[in-house]
Amino acid sequence: MRKPYLILPAGFLAGLVCPGLVQATELEQPVVVSATRLPQSANETLASVTVITADDIQKSQARFLADVLEGQPGVFFSRNGGAGKSASLFMRGTESDHVLVLVDGVRVGSATLGTFSFADFPAHMIERVEIVRGPRSSLYGADAIGGVIQIFTRKGASEPLVTGGLGFGSDQTVQGDLRVSGSRDKAYGSLGLQGFDTQGENSCRTEAGVDFRGCYASEPDKDGYRNQGVNAAAGYAFSPGNLIELSGHYVDYENEYDGFYNRSEGDQNQLTLHAEALPSDAWSVSFTAGRAEDNSDNFSEQALPSRFNTQKDSATLINAWQATDRVLLSFGVDYLQESIDTVDVFTVNERDNLGGFVQVGAEYGAFNVELSGRHDENEAFGSQMTGGLAVGYALTSSLRVTGSYGTAFKAPTFNELYYPGYGNPNLQPEESETTELGLKYQDVAHTAYVTVYDSRVDNLIAADSTNNFSPANISEARIRGLETGFGFRRDVWQWGADLSVVHAENQDAGYQGKQLPRRPERTLKVFADYTAERWSSGLDVIAAGQAWDDLANTQPLARWTRFDLRADYALTPDWLLQGKIENLLDEDYETAGYYIEPGLGYQVSIRYQPKS
Repeated sequence: MRKPYLILPAGFLAGLVCPGLVQATELEQPVVVSATRLPQSANETLASVTVITADDIQKSQARFLADVLEGQPGVFFSRNGGAGKSASLFMRGTESDHVLVLVDGVRVGSATLGTFSFADFPAHMIERVEIVRGPRSSLYGADAIGGVIQIFTRKGASEPLVTGGLGFGSDQTVQGDLRVSGSRDKAYGSLGLQGFDTQGENSCRTEAGVDFRGCYASEPDKDGYRNQGVNAAAGYAFSPGNLIELSGHYVDYENEYDGFYNRSEGDQNQLTLHAEALPSDAWSVSFTAGRAEDNSDNFSEQALPSRFNTQKDSATLINAWQATDRVLLSFGVDYLQESIDTVDVFTVNERDNLGGFVQVGAEYGAFNVELSGRHDENEAFGSQMTGGLAVGYALTSSLRVTGSYGTAFKAPTFNELYYPGYGNPNLQPEESETTELGLKYQDVAHTAYVTVYDSRVDNLIAADSTNNFSPANISEARIRGLETGFGFRRDVWQWGADLSVVHAENQDAGYQGKQLPRRPERTLKVFADYTAERWSSGLDVIAAGQAWDDLANTQPLARWTRFDLRADYALTPDWLLQGKIENLLDEDYETAGYYIEPGLGYQVSIRYQPKS
């Protein structure tokens, strides 16, 4: 708990590490914000954290946020087809709406569905992503049962810089991006544009219309996807620890798919104001306010269009006080207002939430302790208390053991509460408690870790067959898991592997002992990279064991393995040629029943990125 943490402005946190790998020196250790809502060195955080940087994203040649997150420890996606199609994220076996998603400190996602569209957020907008696994409601409030994912968008550079790229790929895919950024004196800013267009592939098997599963339709056609976006930021750093920043993004998309509705148009947009102040060496203050919108219009030749527009207005004030050299105290207040606008008539279309938290961090020799508690008051379902405790002990300078306990809750969505003819206004929040134990080794060239956890989720919201299948608090689940992996760097080589084992067991009387759907018990990612003077190459292997497509575990989803090969070559110091082959062996697999994952594909691009 050292005072320098108080003067690290969050807008300038950089130098973050690849998952599974370490940097060459202690000074290059990454700093993370999402685990405690304060800047903290990654090797000192007591949470299970992965950080993905812009350099990592460029090397992976990912196009969208879902591609960036796929294969990370504890993360699994169930997809309804290829580019732009719905991608449900399951973190540590919890539900797809049990992960809190933030962009630049602001809550995002649909208030009607309770999820964020990872498939629509362009990778070129991202400066870094922080993944925090495990409950975080004691700091953030609702929705953080499985964890928190925070995306930080690009803000600017120390020198004037113009970057861009143009590429093409299989399925008549074309993509491009352009960014201008820089700084002068104490001001900095960035403006980025991007576009993506693909003819796509058929997203759902034609048998779905006969078997009445999956998309419930037989539409053997190409399902295209188009995405255009812009993001911008401007800031002014008065002095170390004192800054003001305005940022925002707008993403517009058009998606084709199969089903009763088979085309949608929508947009995600956000505007954020962030300020930091350092009244004294021992006291720091940060303020973040923003608006995030998720808008979608769905079309069909058989029905009138549907519209679901949702808006989240939020504000956060956090104080951090260095009480002693060993004790850091933080406390904050969050306000959130959610509102919806749809063609359907909801009985309630707006709700407010006010929450406050306190956190104490202490360091005593080899021991670290973090204690947090929070109270939320929501006008839809009343008050909720959550808490968390984490302890760490450094066995050696490179080896540390950690343990934690935390409670969390998930707020019912507007659809679950108020959808006409379906919603249940008497729903209570889903609640969880989780224990976790971890061991991590890290030195200059090696990393190895193992984490085990046990979560119990009560009051799960599910369809009530006794009441017209409306949502009710009738289910329970127990989720036990293990995450382990290693990373190794030597000269021009670096390689590693991450294994996740999740046993997500339904405790509901009708399906007791059954595995929760679309969550394979085992997932594995193996990676290897070779870097030479002017070129580099890499291989990613992602494998998943068998899963089930239904609650009764009668409809299996077969295990699968996918190989992705990538390479880049520096034509000049400023020009980079990149290429990638996806699903090298043309594996035929599904992560959701009857929805077809893309087969063998390729992408080629050329990038202009001058050395600053």
